[in-house]
Amino acid sequence: MRLGQNAAIAPAALSNGVGVIAVLTLGPLLAYSIATSGSFPLPLVMLGILVLPFAALQYPHAAMAIGVLVMALPYTWSPHVPKIGGAFGVLVGLALAFSAVIVLRNFRPTAVDWLVAIYAVTPTPIALLNGQGFHLVTLLAPATTFPYFGFRWFFHATGARRTFPTAVIWAGIITSVLGVIETVGGRNPILPAQTFNAPGTPQVWDVPLHRNGILRAESTFGHPIAFGMFLLIPLAFAASRPGTRYLLATGVILAGELVTLSRGPWLGAAAVMLVLSRWNRRRITVAVALAAVAVFVIPPLHALILQTGGTSSESGQTAHYRLGLITGAFHHLTFFGHEGSDITLLIPGFADVTSWLAVVILNRGVIGLVELIAFVLLVVRLVLLARRDGGRDYLAAGAAMIGQLVGLLTVTLITSYEFFFWASLAYLVATAQDSEQRLRARLDGHALATA
Repeated sequence: MRLGQNAAIAPAALSNGVGVIAVLTLGPLLAYSIATSGSFPLPLVMLGILVLPFAALQYPHAAMAIGVLVMALPYTWSPHVPKIGGAFGVLVGLALAFSAVIVLRNFRPTAVDWLVAIYAVTPTPIALLNGQGFHLVTLLAPATTFPYFGFRWFFHATGARRTFPTAVIWAGIITSVLGVIETVGGRNPILPAQTFNAPGTPQVWDVPLHRNGILRAESTFGHPIAFGMFLLIPLAFAASRPGTRYLLATGVILAGELVTLSRGPWLGAAAVMLVLSRWNRRRITVAVALAAVAVFVIPPLHALILQTGGTSSESGQTAHYRLGLITGAFHHLTFFGHEGSDITLLIPGFADVTSWLAVVILNRGVIGLVELIAFVLLVVRLVLLARRDGGRDYLAAGAAMIGQLVGLLTVTLITSYEFFFWASLAYLVATAQDSEQRLRARLDGHALATA
C-alpha cells in the first residue's frame, strides 16, 4: 500500500490541518509529562492512541525519521510505562505497529518473521519447564517484538522504508559528533553519570570508561560497546552510497567508531567493509586505509591492538575474558538452558555475561543455539540475494547485519542499540520481500508477453 492510499484512509480532518494542530499540542504535553512525572498519564496515553497513528499514516516519512532519531535519544530520558518499562525503542515500535495495523493489507510473513516470533516467545516455555513463574511481558518480549514488528509492518504498510537509511545516517552523524566531542573534551557533553537500574542496562549509566588514558565515547547510548555496535548500521548505508556528502558522512561515522575503543564493533566494521567491498571498492579501500593509518599511527590505538593478545593489560584481560566466557558457555550447554535463573552464577569467574552468543546459550540452551544458527543462515541468504539484486541499500542492510552478527560474538544486545538491531533486521527483510515481489512481477510480465 502506497502513501497516496494511506492518505486516503486517514481521516480527512488530518488533511485540513487538524491532525497537525493535535500533534503540535500533544508534543509539548508529552514533553511536560515526561519532565515532571517520568511516566505517561492515562489521558495522555488515550490521546496519543487516537491521534498519533493517523498522523503517522498521513506523514509516514516524517514519522520514520522522528522515530529513528527518538530511539537514539539517551535511555534515561525515556518515560516509564507500567509493565513495558522505560525504553524509547519499545515505545516507537509500539506506535509504529499500532499505526500500521490500521492499514495493513496483504502481509505475508517470511521465514525471518516466523523466526523472530519464535525467538521472542521461546523464554516462556523454557522458564515454565524450569519451574519459573509465567509473566505476560516475558511472552510478549516487547524489547524484541515491538521494534521488529513495528518497523516491519510500518515498512509494509507505507512508503517510509526508503526514509530509514537516511534517518539512520543522520542519527549516526549526530551521535558520532557527540562521541568525538566526548573523547576530545574528556566528558559527555549532554549526559552526566547517573544511577539507572533497568533490565538490559548498566546499573550506572554513562560511567566514564578509559582505555590507555583515552575516554571511550558513549555518546547517547550509555556504553561504548552499544554506541559502536549501533554505528555499524549508518556506516553501512553511508559507505555504500555515492557522492562527496556520503563520503564525509562515512568519515564522521568512522571517527565515532574509532573513539569507542571497542574491538567488537571494530571487527563488525571490518566485516561491513568486506561485504561492501565489491560495491564501491575505491571508497572502501580509502576508508580501510584511513582506519589502518589511525590505528597504527595514533599511539593509544596502536597500543590497544598490541595489548589485545596479552593478559598483562586491561585490554588483553578483557579479550581473554570474552574468549573464556564463550568457551565456558559451551561447556555449560544444556538442551533447555536456564531461562529465569541468574546466569551470572552459572560460570565460575564470569559474573558479567557480555556476549549475545553466551547469553543465548546459557538462557536457552540447544534451542537458542539452533535459533541463532538459523538467524545467521537466513541473513547470509539475504545478503547473497542482495548481491544478485544489485540494490545499494539492500546490500548495505545485509552488510550491517553481517557486521552486527560478527560483533555480537563478543558483545551483547544492550541499551538502545538492541532496538536498532531489530529495526535494521526488519528493514533487511522488508527490502528482500519487496525485491522478490518485483522480480516475480517481472517474470509474470515476461511470461504474459511471450504467451
